[in-house]
Amino acid sequence: MGIAVYDYVLCEIYRVRGCFIEWDESTAFDVAEYFDLKESQVIETINYCCAVGLFNKELLASGSILTSASIQKRFIEMSMRAKRKEIIIPEVCKIPEETPKVPEKTAIIPEELPKIPEETNKVKKSRVKNNPPLPPLGGSESEKTWKNDFEVYKAGLRNAFRDVREDADWLKQQERLNPNIDILLSIEKACVNYWSTEGAWKKKKKEKIESINWKSTFGNAIGLNKVYKQQNDNQNEQKPQVFDI
Repeated sequence: MGIAVYDYVLCEIYRVRGCFIEWDESTAFDVAEYFDLKESQVIETINYCCAVGLFNKELLASGSILTSASIQKRFIEMSMRAKRKEIIIPEVCKIPEETPKVPEKTAIIPEELPKIPEETNKVKKSRVKNNPPLPPLGGSESEKTWKNDFEVYKAGLRNAFRDVREDADWLKQQERLNPNIDILLSIEKACVNYWSTEGAWKKKKKEKIESINWKSTFGNAIGLNKVYKQQNDNQNEQKPQVFDI
């Protein structure tokens, strides 16, 4: 599982920033949720990657940045192949004395390319015209899903909270795993402060999932949003209403 976590983080680096990623509780939470792991396992894996040189441990310790000289070198090589005009390694992730330098001159591309035989170069126009356009991600334009509509996402979040509020067995299990913690209030805190925001929605959209496992998300969120029970709490009080978001 360690190599899977490393590959996931590496893909996020190349996909979003190109040469680094900001490592914080939110990012660790996303990785843990994707693989259904504990956050402590994910953090331990990242620390091991730093120890063996896969990531720069100094930048992680000083600036919560995950990168390495090899990652930045590959970023520069890919940018050159894409013929980008400006290739810049941000100051926040520069590695002292290790950051690869961008060459001042790129290789000269010959003006004349080798000729391609006519038979392989021809493309039948009829095939191109008859190819139907690809549908947009998330379904047709008229279909609203949690991936393309923020209100649909929030409605799903509210329904998921109602479901766990009525799931006595799941709540009992969480109380056993999190003694002296108000489970529902901790989940509500996570929803109001984070999961109901557009930032959380955008992060969820980036994941390669068709549906959100809110029960797993809530279980992981309890540890980061602990609300302790008051000494005079009455366990038989009415269940809290669904939050307004």
